[in-house]
Amino acid sequence: MSTNLSDVEKINKFFRDPKPGEGFENNEVYTGESSLFILRRDAKICLSENGSCHEQAIWPAAMTIFAGIDLLGQCYGIGNNKNDKFTSFCMEFLESNDGDKVNQDQANALYNLRCAFMHNYSLYNQSLSGKTKYEFIVTYKEPGAKLIYAIPDISENIYKIDLFVLYERFDQSISDYHNRLLQNKNGEQNNFLKVYKVYGLIGPINQPSESKAAVNMYPAIDGSTLSTTGTCISGSVIIRV
Repeated sequence: MSTNLSDVEKINKFFRDPKPGEGFENNEVYTGESSLFILRRDAKICLSENGSCHEQAIWPAAMTIFAGIDLLGQCYGIGNNKNDKFTSFCMEFLESNDGDKVNQDQANALYNLRCAFMHNYSLYNQSLSGKTKYEFIVTYKEPGAKLIYAIPDISENIYKIDLFVLYERFDQSISDYHNRLLQNKNGEQNNFLKVYKVYGLIGPINQPSESKAAVNMYPAIDGSTLSTTGTCISGSVIIRV
C-alpha cells in the first residue's frame, strides 16, 4: 500500500484532512488512512466541528489532541524521550497567529495536563518523585482566552488552559508542520519517514486492522468464542461482538 508511494505522496496522505461527515460509516475501518487522519476526525466529532451532532465531549477531544501532539512530536523527533519530543513540538509549532509562542514552562504544563487526562482523567498530575505537582483550570471558548497562563497567586504550578484554543493551535500546527516537511530545508523528512513506517497508515502493513475473517481465531475477553458476526481487531484487545 504505502510502498508504492513517493515520499511526498506519503507525507500528503498522512496529513489528509477529513472532510465534513467523513467517518466510520457502518463500522467501516479506514484501512489505509493515516493515524493522524483518524485522530483529526475523532477530535472534530468530539467537538461537533464536523456538523454531525450538537453534543460535545471536550475532555476526550483534548485527550485526542494530546495524542496528536505525541504523534507529531515523534515525527518531529527533537528530544531524547516522549516528554522532550512533546514539549519541543509545542514550543516550535503551537504558535498563535499574532506570534504568541509556548515557552518551556508552558510546554511542561501542557505535558502534565496530557498526563492528567490520559492517566487519571483529572486536572491534577505530579512527577514520579512526587516533588512537582500541577493543577489545572480548563475552559472552552472563554471570551478572549489565551492558550495557557500561570496563576501564581493561587499555587506554584497551577495553570489555566482553554481547550478550544488548544484545538485551534493544534489544527494550525498540523498545516505548519506539513509545509515544513514538504520544504525539507533541514532534512526534516528523514525522521518523519522513519516514524511513518511504524505509525503511518492504519492497516496490515504496520498497524492492527479489522478482519472479520479472523474472528473465530481469537477468544473473547470472557473466554468464550467470538460469534461469526463479531469483529476482531488483530493485535489488539479491542473486540466487538
